[in-house]
Amino acid sequence: MPQLNLASRLAMFLLIMLVLIVLVLQGCGGGGGEGSSTGYTVSVTVTGLNGAGLALQNNNSDDLAVNENGNFTFSTKNPDQSTYNITVNTQPKYQTCIVNNASGTISLGNITNVEVVCRSNASLNLIGELIGGIPSDIVIQGDFAYLAAQAGLYIVNISDPTNPTFVSTYDTPDNAVDVSIAGDYAFVANRFGHIQIINISNPAFPTEASSFDVPGNSASALTVNGDYLYITASYTGGIQIVDISNPASPSTVGAYIVTNDSPRGVSINGNYAYVTYGVDGLRIIDISNPALPVLTGSIDTPGQAVSATVSGSYAYVADSGGGLRIIDISDPVLPVEVGFFDTADQVAGVVVIGSSVYIADRRGGMRIINVSTPSTPTEIGAYDTPGNGSGIAISGTYAYIADGFAGLRVIDISTAAVPTEVGFYNVPATASGIDSNGHYSYVADGFGGLRILDISAPAAPVEVGFYITSNFARKVTVNGSYAYVSMQGGKFSIIDISDPASPTEIGFNDLLGTPYGTAISGSYAYVADRSRGLVILDISNPALPIIVSVYDTPGQLRDVAVAGNYAYAADLNYGLRIFDVTERTSPVEVGFYETPGSPSGVAVVGNTVYVANSQAGLRVIDITSPDLPTELGFYDTPGNVSSVQISGNYAYIADHRSGVRVIDISSPTSLQEVAAFDTTGEVFQVVFSNGYIIVADSGSGIGVLELVNP
Repeated sequence: MPQLNLASRLAMFLLIMLVLIVLVLQGCGGGGGEGSSTGYTVSVTVTGLNGAGLALQNNNSDDLAVNENGNFTFSTKNPDQSTYNITVNTQPKYQTCIVNNASGTISLGNITNVEVVCRSNASLNLIGELIGGIPSDIVIQGDFAYLAAQAGLYIVNISDPTNPTFVSTYDTPDNAVDVSIAGDYAFVANRFGHIQIINISNPAFPTEASSFDVPGNSASALTVNGDYLYITASYTGGIQIVDISNPASPSTVGAYIVTNDSPRGVSINGNYAYVTYGVDGLRIIDISNPALPVLTGSIDTPGQAVSATVSGSYAYVADSGGGLRIIDISDPVLPVEVGFFDTADQVAGVVVIGSSVYIADRRGGMRIINVSTPSTPTEIGAYDTPGNGSGIAISGTYAYIADGFAGLRVIDISTAAVPTEVGFYNVPATASGIDSNGHYSYVADGFGGLRILDISAPAAPVEVGFYITSNFARKVTVNGSYAYVSMQGGKFSIIDISDPASPTEIGFNDLLGTPYGTAISGSYAYVADRSRGLVILDISNPALPIIVSVYDTPGQLRDVAVAGNYAYAADLNYGLRIFDVTERTSPVEVGFYETPGSPSGVAVVGNTVYVANSQAGLRVIDITSPDLPTELGFYDTPGNVSSVQISGNYAYIADHRSGVRVIDISSPTSLQEVAAFDTTGEVFQVVFSNGYIIVADSGSGIGVLELVNP
């Protein structure tokens, strides 16, 4: 090999050095990548953050706390070809953050494309309500009637029996099933075992003194005697005895338990508690020592013993299915039935005054029985109330009936042979339909008829008027000065609401079917008549609505919406049906889409139909071509969607037992729930009005909700 001169050797040295430098650079992320001899970094860009509290992690470690928007880098560097996975370890308060481009593999460069997007959590807040529900029990004290209703304690002024007036309510966490009054306190049993002691010294402003739960999470009845409260606890099979000498601090002192048995009612007389046990009849328990109650005697009744009232030597047992049973209890060890009277329906409540027994007989109304000869009781009077009598109280010459859907009924019993109803108060009961117009909400309230509420102050809705319909009011639609009410039995009623305090029926049509939802367009009403199909009425003369056509659909229609010349109907059995109604006298079905569930509600916005699809959630249908509708997307809620209303980018859903749901519909192919509110009962319908969601809830009446941070 020839000897290299100095210049050549220098050139060779420089070449070698250059090669080494390139190799080093490549090993450290050369070739265009950035980094260092210890690895590569992972950075994130945070947007939408409103405050402190966000904590991120890479690969479940390497914590990064972020308190503001901007670019942030994890402290640990990562070798080439290693993986990264960015997750949210702690969400900021009142916000939810998601990570885009969250994971991948590092390849000769720092990672800078990870995005963390934060948004405020939406929430549905209850800001006002008007509670109600079906009353199940009633107690009279002075000028006031206290009703245990589905949503709580209802207080009504009865100083004028011909005009009972609402005083106040006290909300309970569940269905109130029974009430007892002692002095300044009302004792209320909730279905799932929560007992409330409510101070009623000022009936207009009841306040809770204390509350507690009974074992087994159940309660069916209660009664007060002296310093003790006696509660029947269904699932534990017995009674709980509670010392209430200090109402603010009740304490359990004793219990009588029977395994696998379900007491229904309790009455106290002297040293004995008379407990009705359904199919097992009446049991007599010695409570002379409240800490150690002891069974004394029992007697089986032919039906289901639901309650008992003691007078003198007799217990008068309300025996559902077996009528009124009269038991001689002069010997508590050996009670003996001495007489009975089989009523028209099912005895639910009994009051004894002298030689007369007053009975709440469910669908049989009120019955008056003469028991002067206990072995041969005879009926001397009756009054058929409009609802299902479940509780009864007597004050003076008036009987007060807790009459289910029909609320509180007042009956003059001064002439026992001819009892006469003189007054009533329709407790808001089964809110099955609702619509709004301006500052008023209109509620189809079952046997409570049409209720009109002023919601100009959303935190304190006030009932300003009502109209008692001739049958169960199922749905209502408001347009202009009229409310269109669909009723059980087929009646379609038009009610003038120009004066909300005094609504008046001005016209009706007996559709001879089963009307549900109604849509108004121009001079026509489009009615989803479950059994007849789509019914179109000319309402140009509200006093005389006239049927102009009927289109018999294959299934059962539950709701209808109209846009332009098309009607979109929810068919319970056959999905969405689309009709061309250009000619109202001869509508034509032009398209349909059979959804997987059972449609009961429909709303139309532009070229999109939103179907409340019961157990199959919310379905979104493209109707750009009415003859060829196609599904764009769906969202399956936890309950059964019964109605839907659209406002802006949100669908407001009545989800039956799962309350109210709010769905973001801005991307029809990717629906997202943003907020929910679980109500007490069953939500059949919601409306969006003046920025608020008005809820018709069968268990608690009317609720006003506000969507916060959508």
